[in-house]
Amino acid sequence: ALEPGEQLSEEAAVRISCSLTAAEHAAVHVTSSGMGHTFRVYIVASWLSKLVSQAQEEQILSGDEIARNVDYNLGRFNGAWLSARQIAYSSMPESITHMLWILANMINFVLPWEYVSVCRWMTWLPSIFITISFHGIIRISSAMENPFGFDEDDIDLGKMVEHFDEEMCIVMHYAALDDVAGENIYRSLQNSDNLVTSTF
Repeated sequence: ALEPGEQLSEEAAVRISCSLTAAEHAAVHVTSSGMGHTFRVYIVASWLSKLVSQAQEEQILSGDEIARNVDYNLGRFNGAWLSARQIAYSSMPESITHMLWILANMINFVLPWEYVSVCRWMTWLPSIFITISFHGIIRISSAMENPFGFDEDDIDLGKMVEHFDEEMCIVMHYAALDDVAGENIYRSLQNSDNLVTSTF
């Protein structure tokens, strides 16, 4: 806020004209919805369009050198925008799909039989690694398919850690009580009296 009698400098006036409005500022913070990233990109595009329109009205772009620079930078922005859209809506990478396929087969053919019969009370240890790897990769790959790629706030790490901590505590609790490690917890999860493999 300005003090009584204080005048606004020319630089501050220019910055104010380039600042976000209250509606734009609120829209930028809409990130909890599935379209939050889309809103932010379109807000930036709208803000850029407003700046270009204001510059054109003030005849700032009348110089040849300035016009060439603006045209070049807008072309770069347009190329980056199209590239981001192409990456955002592409399918899951083959490497991640192959890794998920390997993990699914490991769980089907190895975990229910070998780990319980060989590791016994230590079954919870490899179960933790496989659980984190499998579910973690699925969550990361799903987040990468969100509009405009993978961002640092796509995965709620706090919620993920809390979920995995609860799962691990359950497995470790049963591993300490059972003679054959997590056999009872496995049966209860599968709603079966016998250990059988499931098909993914």
